[in-house]
Amino acid sequence: EAKTLGFGGIKIKCVLEDPNVERVQAIYAACGPDFRITLDPNQRFHTIDATVELAKALEGYPVELFEDPLPKADGFADYA
Repeated sequence: EAKTLGFGGIKIKCVLEDPNVERVQAIYAACGPDFRITLDPNQRFHTIDATVELAKALEGYPVELFEDPLPKADGFADYA
């Protein structure tokens, strides 16, 4: 419905326990490759490894970005 209303993308609030891959697949199937998807877990993803695993599972889908996946104090610099 969002695409038919003229929206070019959607932002999804999520946690790792959500069926994130299935949601993205359903949005992709309904809206196509030009419809942008942002996942926003509000710093609720637990580990960088789990975040990277999810990102790899979503390769090939139009996920534009993960907004604030991990808590700020989680040591991002260690993975740069």
